[in-house]
Amino acid sequence: MKYAIGIDIGGTKVAGGLVDAAGNVTHVTRLPSKASDREGMFTVVCRVIEQVLQESQLSASEVAVGVGVPGLVDRARGIAVFQNNVAWENFPLVARLREAFPTIGNIAIDNDVYQATRAEWNYAGLSGDEVLVYLTVSTGLSCAIMSGGEFIRGNGFAGELGLIPLKEENGQIYTVEQSAAGPALAERGKEAYNDGTVTAEEIFRRYRLGEPKAREVVAAWSRDVSRAIYMVVSLLDPQKIVFGGSVLTMNPDLLPLLKTKLTEWIVPAQEHSISSLSISPYPNTGGIIGAGLHALS
Repeated sequence: MKYAIGIDIGGTKVAGGLVDAAGNVTHVTRLPSKASDREGMFTVVCRVIEQVLQESQLSASEVAVGVGVPGLVDRARGIAVFQNNVAWENFPLVARLREAFPTIGNIAIDNDVYQATRAEWNYAGLSGDEVLVYLTVSTGLSCAIMSGGEFIRGNGFAGELGLIPLKEENGQIYTVEQSAAGPALAERGKEAYNDGTVTAEEIFRRYRLGEPKAREVVAAWSRDVSRAIYMVVSLLDPQKIVFGGSVLTMNPDLLPLLKTKLTEWIVPAQEHSISSLSISPYPNTGGIIGAGLHALS
């Protein structure tokens, strides 16, 4: 197979595109999800595949298909086991795709964050025993780890950085995700401005305008993010840490701030970690590319 259709499934949209072995993507298609409709969601996935085939003028027999699914995935059996934003509990995705496209080549599925990490590894050009950590910061916070081109999966749940307890305030323990993901930033903003309509985007806008309250909110949030980064640095000392997710890919000017905050934690032997941080070059297509590369491999 020279080409694969990479599919990135989310609660709001299903995105797909034609991916080659070098990680180039063309004919990108996006359709709204039907996240609460089990069969309707599958129909959307099929329509994305059909549209990419039509636009690329390829037949199903000429492509493989890779799919990134949120949540827990049984890769061996091709089942989407559980997702909190898609109604696909124990959904036999690979078998259903085989029924819908009987002539298609290889079909591979994995968690969507892992698929995006494949794209980052391909772009970074790392090799040997080098380590890459892909860290997403959006409505949630998670990460995936690759070493020598292979994932570190543990018993299957490795990389759940967002679940780690980070701090205690007013008798309540907050995890990394509860402290550092996009909704946490929005909650800080609502409290600071006493305004329940404030969003993370609005906080960043006011931050760039130099408003003191917004600067305080972003400073506190970035400190929590830097603590999470420091956990990764101390445990893995990776050659590369790449940020994905809407919070940072849409606000790349925050990267210098995170690097500055990280210097508050690192010891001299870890100073090289500052230069290991970068923003994903694939703000909208990493999941597609990684899923396609997975199918081609």
